[in-house]
Amino acid sequence: MKVLVFNTTTQNADLALLNGEQILIKRLETQAKHSESLLVEIENLLEQQNLSVLDLDYVGVSIGPGSFTGIRLSLAILKGFLTANKRLKAVGFTTLELMERCYESDEKLAFVMNALSGKYYVAYSGEEPFLCYDIGMIDKKIVGLLEEGLNIVDDYVELDGSKMLELVLEKIQKGQTSSDLSPLYLRNSQAEENFNANRKNE
Repeated sequence: MKVLVFNTTTQNADLALLNGEQILIKRLETQAKHSESLLVEIENLLEQQNLSVLDLDYVGVSIGPGSFTGIRLSLAILKGFLTANKRLKAVGFTTLELMERCYESDEKLAFVMNALSGKYYVAYSGEEPFLCYDIGMIDKKIVGLLEEGLNIVDDYVELDGSKMLELVLEKIQKGQTSSDLSPLYLRNSQAEENFNANRKNE
């Protein structure tokens, strides 16, 4: 089985490639421009295993929430791959779902990401994410992304490419695949919110 997985919803982008028994993991650091480097790094990973997009069986991507640009980038690349390889299947996962997988705890927790403007993306363990306007309403231990460094959390988790691959493989085993994926934004972009605010003030 040949599986490519990537996440560009956070400051650091993570990539993973499974080719039979071979696993390759790559992280693109904060300073890298994902829009310029992601496709090149994907091609590099594939070339290291003498593969092309046509050889892949599955592609997994984070559908959000997180960076609007990152979400659009991942889904645009996925769409191109699906067009090129008609037998390819897509596997979607949320960024908060990945945070839970990387943290590995039996506790009932609240996983939180910064949604800006005093808002937060939240998902309780094993549940769907939602947009939170009042972090004080959360009565569980709060886990945030290490790279965001939010001071309202109780602990931090760092995303991990191998755990990301593990999550996608589990979804494949459960038959949770698709011929296409839709973005999970949960809120309007900052530009849209500014535009709407200006219209109200006119």
